[in-house]
Amino acid sequence: MSGHPDDTVLRQGIEEAREHFLAKPFTPAALLEKLRTVLQRSKRSAS
Repeated sequence: MSGHPDDTVLRQGIEEAREHFLAKPFTPAALLEKLRTVLQRSKRSAS
């Protein structure tokens, strides 16, 4: 999560974090969806 716009973070060389990046401001629904995605991928990696 960052308070900086998505393109600013990417210009600073944090491209690999893009997969789990959530730019502010975000809605509760966007946060929930991102959490589900991250947890599902984590669950698959653990098995």
